[in-house]
Amino acid sequence: MTFRQTTFDPSVSQAHARAGPSVIGLEPTSSSINMMQMEEQLARELAKIRIQDDRKAKEVAKICSGSDEIKELQARINAAYLNKERGS
Repeated sequence: MTFRQTTFDPSVSQAHARAGPSVIGLEPTSSSINMMQMEEQLARELAKIRIQDDRKAKEVAKICSGSDEIKELQARINAAYLNKERGS
C-alpha cells in the first residue's frame, strides 16, 4: 500500500524539477537547461560576492589594527562599556 505525500517538501519538488522530464527517452527541455545554467551562474556570482565581502572585512581589520588612533578610540569605547556595566 502506498501513501501519498500530505505535506509540501520543497526539496522533493526541486529534485523532480532538476531531474527533467520523467518520461524515459525524452531529452531535457531547453527551459530546464536554461534553469540549470542560471542556477550555476547565480552560485558563481554569490561566491564572488562572498569572496569580496571577506576581502573587505580583512582590509578593514588590517586598517584598524594598524592605526593608533583607532586603537585609542576602541580602548575608550571599551572603557565606557565597562563603566556603564559597573553603574548598572
